[in-house]
This record gives sequence, C-alpha cells and structure tokens, in this order.
Amino acid sequence: MVISMLFASIALVRALTSEEEQPSVRRELSDEEFQLEGEEIFLEGEETCAVCLETFNGEGALKLRCRSQTPCVGSTSKAEKAFEPLGMSLGHDYMGQLRAVLRWLPKSSEAMAQCGDAEAQVLKMTRARAKAMLMELIGEYSAKSFQSKLGDVLQKEAQQGGVCDESPGRWALAEGCHADIFARYGFKSGNGVERLRPIVLISQKFPDLADKVQKLWKLLGLKSSPSELFTEDKPQEVSQDLFIPLKPKKRALSKTRALAFQAELLGAFSAPAFQKKLAEMSRKHCAHLYDADGKAELDAILEKTKLEILPLYGYEASTKGLRDMEHDMQQFDNDSDIFVNAIAIEEVLFPHCQSGRVPTAEQGPVGRPGPKPTSAFTVAKLLRKQLAAFSSPSFQSAISCLKRSADVEQACEGYYHLRGRADLALPVQRRILPQFGFEGSRAGVLDMVSHCSQFIMDPEVGGLFDDINLKLGMTPRACARFRDTAAFSIAGSSK
Repeated sequence: MVISMLFASIALVRALTSEEEQPSVRRELSDEEFQLEGEEIFLEGEETCAVCLETFNGEGALKLRCRSQTPCVGSTSKAEKAFEPLGMSLGHDYMGQLRAVLRWLPKSSEAMAQCGDAEAQVLKMTRARAKAMLMELIGEYSAKSFQSKLGDVLQKEAQQGGVCDESPGRWALAEGCHADIFARYGFKSGNGVERLRPIVLISQKFPDLADKVQKLWKLLGLKSSPSELFTEDKPQEVSQDLFIPLKPKKRALSKTRALAFQAELLGAFSAPAFQKKLAEMSRKHCAHLYDADGKAELDAILEKTKLEILPLYGYEASTKGLRDMEHDMQQFDNDSDIFVNAIAIEEVLFPHCQSGRVPTAEQGPVGRPGPKPTSAFTVAKLLRKQLAAFSSPSFQSAISCLKRSADVEQACEGYYHLRGRADLALPVQRRILPQFGFEGSRAGVLDMVSHCSQFIMDPEVGGLFDDINLKLGMTPRACARFRDTAAFSIAGSSK
C-alpha cells in the first residue's frame, strides 16, 4: 500500500510539473498539515534547509522544510527524488509528510492557479474597467427572471436544511449569468463561490467601489461579507524566516470615509468639555486666537483631538498621520459636501472669533492672508473653491428664495443684480478669500473680483466665472453681460 501511494505521488508530481509553473501564493494550512513533527509546508522561493544546509529552489512551488534535529533524507530516497521537481526537501518522517502532501495537493493546486490568475488580472485592471465589470454583473443579477429563480432555489434549499454561501443551486444558476462576463474580463477559471474571488480583489484595490460590491453581494443573497469570504487564503502569522515581509498597504481615502472623519471631528469639537476649553482660550487671548500664543495653544488641543480619531481611519496617531490625512483630504478640495462639513467645523471651532480670516479645519488657523493669485491657474483654484461652496443644496435653496422675492426689474435683468445675494455669499467668501491673499470682508470681495477679472480672457477662468454667476442666480445672458463688462474694464485700464 505504501509503495502504491508513493508511485501515485510520483505520477501526480509529474502531472503537476508538466503544466505551467504554479503562482506564488501563500495558503493557510490546517493544524494537521502544518504541524508534522516540526516540519512545515509553505510556498517560497529559494530556501536552504535549516539542518542539512542544502539549497532548494522552489520558485513559488511547494516546499517541505526540514525543521527537526534529524538530517533531511538524502537524494537517494525515492520520495525525495519524486518531489525534487517541486523544490521539496523531505525530513525524517517523510512518509507521514507525504501523506499530508497528497491530501493537500489536489485541492490546493487548482485553488493556487485560480487565485494567481485572478490576482494577475485585477492588478492589470483600471478602475474604469473594474467598475464596468461590476455594473455588468449587477445588471445580470438584477434581472427579474434571475431574482425569481434565485428566490425559488434558496427557498427550496432552506426547506431541506439551510442555505449557505456555497449553495450549489445558487451557483449553478449564477453561472449562466456571469460566465460570459467573467470570461470577457479575463477571469476564465473558478467554480461556485470561487468565481467571486476577482470581485473581492477589486474591492480591495478600489475601495470606492465597495458600494457596488455590496449591492452585488445583496443581489446574490450572500451572508458572508466580501472580506470574510476568502479568509482561509490569508497567511497565518509565523516567524519572519519563513516569509518575505509584505509591502505596506496603500492608503485610500474615499469620500464616504472623508465625510465620516469630518463627522467625528465635528462631534469631538462640539463636545461641552472641548467648547469650554475653547471659550477659556478665547477669553485669555481676547480679540482672537490668531496671535502667536493663541495659535500655538489652539493647535495643541486640535492636534490632540485629531490624533485620537486618526487611527479609526487607518492613519498613524502621529504628526506624520496628520500630514497624510491632510494630503489625502486635498482630493476633495472642490467637493461641495466636504466644504459644507468644513464650514460646520469652523463654526464650531471659532464661535468667539470676530475676524473674518477663518481657515479650513484641515489646514489649521493662519495668522494673515497669503499671497494673491498671480496666474490663471491659481485664480482658477480660488474660483473652483467658491463654486463648490455655492453649489451646496442649502446655498442654492437660499438663492431660489431670493429670486422668488425679487422684483420685476431684477428678473428682467436676468438677476444681474439680486437683493440679498452679497450678504448670503459673504460668510462663504470670508472663509475662502484669506487663503488667497484677500480680506474676508466686503472690501475683500470687491478686491477679489477686480483682481481675478484680469484673467477673465483665459477660457478656464472665464468658464468658472460663468459657472459661479449661474450658481449665484444669474441667467446665461446676465453671465455674458458680466464677462463683457469685465473684459471692457480690462481693455480700458490697459490703455
């Protein structure tokens, strides 16, 4: 019987090695497979036996490393010769190890190939292509016919003793919907729940597509979350001499998480204890918090609060973590929802400050306005910030109210003049203008319009002026009038 098992293993190894080289993928073994008299089976590149010092180059294939005090079996062993093509060194209890390997190889080799193929394809995918595939799958799974049949299958299996994610009926039905889609995107292998491995990898690579992955999971009626479905593939923590250290995970801050972070900050800054400290500091520094001592003290309590929240969102509780978060938040500089939250945070932080020079919560307070824009690029940045703020639902609702109460003359002019608009826009502009060298006041607004109008002939700047004026309630005709007036003013001043 032992001899027949040995020859079976040799045939199996030859069959495996005749195919393409297996991808390097770590798999968590069962206790029975992992603990064989101190021996360990794992996937690795070139390794040296800890006892006999002989080097075996597995190149990502299976390797059985000798960890016992008994030297490895010599090369004359039939078992060792059979496994030499896989770069495997057998220890003294090689028949026990061989039985474990034979139990493991048939199920692992296919999974290894599928996992490697999926990882390779997902690594090459762009976000647009990944999203397109998810949308196609959602479209197929959303079909009434599929949902009706799936409901019948799951109900029938529930009556027979329960439904699990590996339910064969579910996947037999789903295969007819998604086989062509997966194949078109390069995922040709996998059966049953294994088909979803690419989806899990996509959700890890593109966290902002998580909502679509969750919708797909819901349409399939799966109980496990995407992160739980393939937990058996995660490597067990072992000593560093076994595996090459993994690369650190790249940070990814989605808009949803950015909003959640702002909500956490707002809650912390609104707390009675924090507000009490802020009021004490305001009384201590009298006029405002922007003198050197006041700024340092305010920075300290802001940083302390942020450091308590940062780890919840994957950032270090350190100065570096703060810099990383501020850097990642910059991608939302022109997002109206993020801006509205920033305004709410500022209003909570600076209720006692009379100065209009209020900075954003992410950038921290500043003592004086920065330099004025000197190029079309920086002017466009200033205008985009205002456009994002004016696009908020609350601001647009207020503009609509002003237009409804406007008189006939203002309406006939296309709301070129609109009573109450300047007062409505000023609180928003007070928060933005100091960052670009202008005072946060009516005079600062006039200065900003005059300064930025010098660049109105730039197509991007001109377009942003039109977009802002539309948000401020003007008709397209009134927007064109504003641009003509600005262009005429520039031409007159240049003479």
